[in-house]
Amino acid sequence: MTAITFLPENAVVENHGALRTTSLKVAQAFGKRHDNVLRTLDNLECSQEFNALNFEAVDYIDQKGQFRKAYQMTKDGFMFLVMGFTGKQAAHIKEAYINAFNQMANQLKPVVPVLSLSSNLLTTLSRLPSYYDSGWLPALYRRCESEKHWTYHITFSVRMEGDRFTVLFKYGVAGKNEREPTWSNGGSKSVNSGDYFVYRDLEELWENIRKVLQKYSAQSPF
Repeated sequence: MTAITFLPENAVVENHGALRTTSLKVAQAFGKRHDNVLRTLDNLECSQEFNALNFEAVDYIDQKGQFRKAYQMTKDGFMFLVMGFTGKQAAHIKEAYINAFNQMANQLKPVVPVLSLSSNLLTTLSRLPSYYDSGWLPALYRRCESEKHWTYHITFSVRMEGDRFTVLFKYGVAGKNEREPTWSNGGSKSVNSGDYFVYRDLEELWENIRKVLQKYSAQSPF
C-alpha cells in the first residue's frame, strides 16, 4: 500500500514567477530542527554559482518576535539539499515535495487559447502551406535544344513575411540523369527579377506557382 505523505501548508509557493520553498518548510516536512537544516545548508559542497542561483538568505520573525535566519530555495536547491536525507519516510517526503513543485509549475503555465477556424479555412491551410521548400524538381527549358546532354531543374521556397506570402524561384542545370544541378541562377529577391513574387492571398500565390512550374514542365506538389 502506498504511503500518503502530507506536506506543510504552502510548502511550495510562487515568488515573482518562480517557485520556492524555505528551510523552515523543509525542516517541518522532514521532522528536523531548523538549526540543523541551516547547518546542512551552510555546509553544502556546491559551486558559488549554483548557490547564488538556487539559495537566498532571508529573515523571518520567530514566536518570540525576534529576527531569525532562513533560506528560500528553488526546486534544484531543494533536491541538492535533501540528497543526504535517507530512509523510507524521507523518500516519500522527497517524492511529495517534487510532485508539489511540478503541480505548481503546471498551474502557472499560460493558457493558450484555442482558435475556432471554419472548415473551409482549415481545408485551405492544410492543403496550401505558407512555409514550403520544394527541393530541386525536374524541369524542361523549351528554349534549349540540349536535352540529350543536360538535365534542367527548378526549385522554390514559400514563406510568410508579415501579412504577406512570398515565393522565390531558382533554376539549375546538371549533367544527364543527375538529380541536382551543378550550376544554378535566379533567387533574386527583387520583384522585377521574375524570380520573386509577393501576394496577400495564399491561394493566389499557389496559383502563380503552378503557372511557373507548368511553363517549365514541372509538376506542382499542391
